[in-house]
Amino acid sequence: MKKIIVLALSLICAVSLVACGSSNKDKDGDRVEVYDKNQKMISEMTSQKDLKYISELIAKSTESMKSKDFQLLDVPKDAVVSREYRAITKATDGKDFVVKFTVYENYPYMTLSGIQGIPDFTWKLTDEDYAKLKDMNK
Repeated sequence: MKKIIVLALSLICAVSLVACGSSNKDKDGDRVEVYDKNQKMISEMTSQKDLKYISELIAKSTESMKSKDFQLLDVPKDAVVSREYRAITKATDGKDFVVKFTVYENYPYMTLSGIQGIPDFTWKLTDEDYAKLKDMNK
């Protein structure tokens, strides 16, 4: 099961984030929107440089999944959202394809959601990745 999740996440990162490599800056282009805990959009990344940075940061955060000790986590009931990253790209039918990555204020966790047919799943971030993702664009 773990191997399937690692492969699925790698594929999702490759498709939804790396595909956001377009430098198209209009609302129809690939982008990552960043929301705060109040669901207010605080940033929109559209440049190749920004999209590559966030893509690599999220992909790096999955490295712990390769460990034999890795386990998926449940989001604690008292978890407070700090940031939500929405990777948005156009699907072949022209509709937006949105993948969400949620980081919590009081737990060093990230949750991936929004992929039809794949359940949401949560993993622990390294201290370094957590610090960067938790407060990005504060």
